[in-house]
Amino acid sequence: MKISATLILFGTFFFLLPTVFGLYLISPAKAGVSDEGLSLDHCIDLALKRNLKLLQKGIEEKGAAAQKNIALKDLLPRLSTEYGYTGRRDANTISIFGRKTRISAHDNYEWRLTFSQPLFQGGTLWNLYRAAKFDEDISGAILKQAQNDLARQVKETYFTILENQALKHEAEAALRRLESHLSDAREFYAAGIVSRTDLLQSKVELAQARENLIRIRHNLDISKERLNLLLHTALDQPLVLTTRLRFEPFTGNISRLLGYALKNRPGIKAARLAVRKAMCMVKAARGGYFPRVDLTASYIKQGITPDVSDNPFGDHDMAQIMVTAKWELWSWGQTRDRIEVARLRLEKTKAALDDMIDSARFEIRQAFLQVKDAEEGVRVARAALEHARENFELNQERYRQQIATSTDVLDAQALLTRSETNYLSAITRHLIAKARLTYALGER
Repeated sequence: MKISATLILFGTFFFLLPTVFGLYLISPAKAGVSDEGLSLDHCIDLALKRNLKLLQKGIEEKGAAAQKNIALKDLLPRLSTEYGYTGRRDANTISIFGRKTRISAHDNYEWRLTFSQPLFQGGTLWNLYRAAKFDEDISGAILKQAQNDLARQVKETYFTILENQALKHEAEAALRRLESHLSDAREFYAAGIVSRTDLLQSKVELAQARENLIRIRHNLDISKERLNLLLHTALDQPLVLTTRLRFEPFTGNISRLLGYALKNRPGIKAARLAVRKAMCMVKAARGGYFPRVDLTASYIKQGITPDVSDNPFGDHDMAQIMVTAKWELWSWGQTRDRIEVARLRLEKTKAALDDMIDSARFEIRQAFLQVKDAEEGVRVARAALEHARENFELNQERYRQQIATSTDVLDAQALLTRSETNYLSAITRHLIAKARLTYALGER
């Protein structure tokens, strides 16, 4: 009994081990977040694996592939079987030299095995298969575009978190500077060097800096929750990002970018495939003008018993092969109408393609100009920040020597904080502008 119980427990453990391990792997608390933190590429990979909208697009692509397989199998031969029973009240008879002879029974059973193969249908089946194949490719292009869009959203959110983190550090530094200035103001006020107005002004500025820090922390929490949502993890999942805000100028020729995008943008690829699909549908509709030719081969067994083993009135089994041609000569112009509908849809898809190309050209040019504008903004903001730092240091030193007023120091501090904020925001705008240009080019 002891050995049996041990074996049962041992087997149960190994049976449940894969399940427990699998639950550990998919636990939202882990969410693929390592102690080392998340890089931008890691975040994009996680989002692409877990995003529910991409899952839906992937299912649609599989559905299109299944539809293509259905259309392909319409071209292939088929094998079917039938079994039937016919009951007659009166048996069939014939008269031979005035004597009636039965030629059928009251109960008749038939089993049939049929092989059929379409030989020619005016290209209808072939073009329907090609159209289904284009549908599969279109679904793949749409999935690629959704992936690119998700990657863009992850990048923008990631950069926003980096910006808010940097703004939080700057707000904390500004708070420390104001606390240091308030300490100097209190000493000067106690010594009777400055008025109470200067002291109160320093306290007000410090309170506003604390309020600004609270707002920035709130924005940081919101941006982190937004990234967790894109990663399909718990909204309160702690995030540690390994990347830092960094400015790297963009190098690229607008003409080359346009040429590359018009070939590689998933949306344009899908539109071109839609045009080719519409052409196939026109050809499929024209197939109605041609005859339909089919090959059919059958093996038939007939009998008067359910197992069709006995037929005293004729051949017990037989085999036959037929080639049939069916040509619809008049249908009130339905074929012509179908062709017209397919042709109009073709014109519509061509117009949609041209419109998409025009929109893509504008979008790429706009994104390229936004990148260049953002680069100029970073350079200007960086120069302004250097001046603001120097200005603050000078006014702070002048205040300690009582050459400058408290208002001068507070104005210099506000200017420094604003310049730091503008510089960080300029870098973020540049990174987001590059992400949007990458998306406009049809890349992640």
